[in-house]
Amino acid sequence: MTRRSRKANPDPAIGQSAAFKVENASTLAPECPSPPRPDSKLRIVLGLLQADEGASLAKLTAVTNWLPHTTRAALTGLRKRGYLIATDKVTDADGAKRSIYRIVTGQAR
Repeated sequence: MTRRSRKANPDPAIGQSAAFKVENASTLAPECPSPPRPDSKLRIVLGLLQADEGASLAKLTAVTNWLPHTTRAALTGLRKRGYLIATDKVTDADGAKRSIYRIVTGQAR
């Protein structure tokens, strides 16, 4: 009974070319962002972010009935899809600070 060797692939050219394809595929940005399904909450979030006034985290959580960390994760997911989301810090009349999120139009990664 013989043991198998744990050496790397004997043909390094094959291993390198596969790694090169995977590495380059992950660095390429899509030409245009992929839109969410029409009947999803993510589509609602996208609509609120595309408005001129943008949307606060409180507004997004109220509309979607998600927790704040879930809403922030959805924003991260939209960024990964290729949407450019700008964050503006504003201070309310009562001195409370909040962030307003909006999609930057006409630009994709």
